[in-house]
Amino acid sequence: MSTPCHDDVVVRFILPVKDLALAKTRLDVSDRQAVVKAMLLDTIEAVVGAALGPVVLVSPDPAVAAIAVEYGLHFVKHDGGLNEAITSAVTTGICAAILPDLPALRGDDVTRLVGQGSGFVPDAAGTGTTMAIADPLVPLFGPGSAAAFEKHGLPRLAMAPTGRCDVDDFSSLARALDLGVGEHTRRALGRV
Repeated sequence: MSTPCHDDVVVRFILPVKDLALAKTRLDVSDRQAVVKAMLLDTIEAVVGAALGPVVLVSPDPAVAAIAVEYGLHFVKHDGGLNEAITSAVTTGICAAILPDLPALRGDDVTRLVGQGSGFVPDAAGTGTTMAIADPLVPLFGPGSAAAFEKHGLPRLAMAPTGRCDVDDFSSLARALDLGVGEHTRRALGRV
């Protein structure tokens, strides 16, 4: 059930990140790893910009650990799957998992997520999930995750298209570009 969050509520934001060299294999661009890193940086900056709580990067990749140091974020090394990685960073209290492939994400989207309370944000197709927030957070990401979160009792949350447009392939990247991606993704795409 949805419980509204208030301004004084601190949320722990968890961004699970694959090894950058192995991520987004369906994304057909010449320097895929640079674009994946750029999308991660734009997602991080949107979450950090909302200033609603600590941000944790969970990844097996030393390059992601270096990004955490650069931004002053927490880092958890984890070699497992997506949901296991998120679980490794969950603590008591309100946690929000945000997938790191949202280059059009804005700080306002993150604020809106927190303001609506427990729930999940479906992706553009409506079957996957880009974000989930709860206390306690039980991550159910992956194929069919929207139905899995609903079955678990979390409601769908309203979100602008910028918070629903995850990038997996060139067509979803084109949609994100139409919405307006962050500076890092723009620069990376300009180079490739």
